Amino acid sequence: FGNLLDADALIREAHGLGLRVIVDLVPNHSSDQHEWFKRALAEGPGSALRERYHFRPGKGANGELPPNDWE
Repeated sequence: FGNLLDADALIREAHGLGLRVIVDLVPNHSSDQHEWFKRALAEGPGSALRERYHFRPGKGANGELPPNDWE
């Protein structure tokens, strides 16, 4: 954890030791409160942002049960 300056320092130190740093991002674990998800909802079906997520019709008589389409 930390900020970008901390990350820069870590990378410099690692490089000084002959190590390489790999940053791994797993975007399929973002929260429904994350800005990416909120923007995907705002863009709507068919948008490039929306394709980052899997939206499904909800279960139940009116689609009210998970998994749902988040709308």
